[in-house]
Amino acid sequence: MSYICEANKFDFFIADSNEKYQSNFGVVKKKSRITFDTSYSEEAFEKLFEPGEEIFLVISHNHKDHYFGARNYYKYFKTIFCGIDMVEHLIKLGCCKSQIKVISAEKNVNIANNIVIGVEGSHSYLDIIMYNTDIQVAFLGDLLLQGRHPRIFYHGVGKVIYLLEKLVHMGIVLFVPGHGKIMGVKEVVEYIEYLRYIETAKKNGISREEVRIWLLEKNIKWKHVDRLWFFLDARLEKIVNGKEELQNWESYTAH
Repeated sequence: MSYICEANKFDFFIADSNEKYQSNFGVVKKKSRITFDTSYSEEAFEKLFEPGEEIFLVISHNHKDHYFGARNYYKYFKTIFCGIDMVEHLIKLGCCKSQIKVISAEKNVNIANNIVIGVEGSHSYLDIIMYNTDIQVAFLGDLLLQGRHPRIFYHGVGKVIYLLEKLVHMGIVLFVPGHGKIMGVKEVVEYIEYLRYIETAKKNGISREEVRIWLLEKNIKWKHVDRLWFFLDARLEKIVNGKEELQNWESYTAH
């Protein structure tokens, strides 16, 4: 069931597995309104959209369920922050090049005290996250999923672990995943433990049976377990360069 979570300084639209809306997105309501992602559904996007002179959009990555909801609203944004691989999509949707600001990997951009960071090569070619320590909230796109095994390739999970640990240590208390319900610190710490385990399992060639036992012991019954088996079996460097592996990967769904 989808729902809107309203607060004094930010709003969230939580799609919560609703196939119509698909992904979560949020708005930081300060002097400048900053929207993070758009969902797939225009109907969902309209629920939180408000026009104004100082409105900005941050797009986490180039999967359609995270940017297509604003397809008829891009002209209203003063600046759209995204990765280089999003630019062509935005131009096709009618954006002006002057609106688009490309975010590079590992470089911070401050938008009215909201810190935007590009993370290279985990879920997609470049994933962008945004956090605000004043209101203790972070928007992670698909670098964080609730109740789902993550879709990982390229460079694996090391950068994601580092990022999540950093946000926890900075005092972030609300974590908005790309899909699923809003998560707290305890859930994120458990997610980090999961990422560390699968990283070790891949490195050491731990068998599927051992992994299944570990999942049962931790009571992890998330959706899309096929993604986990793909991650453990695949040669990540080949996924980047090999057409066959990329085609196989696409069958593991986009979310």
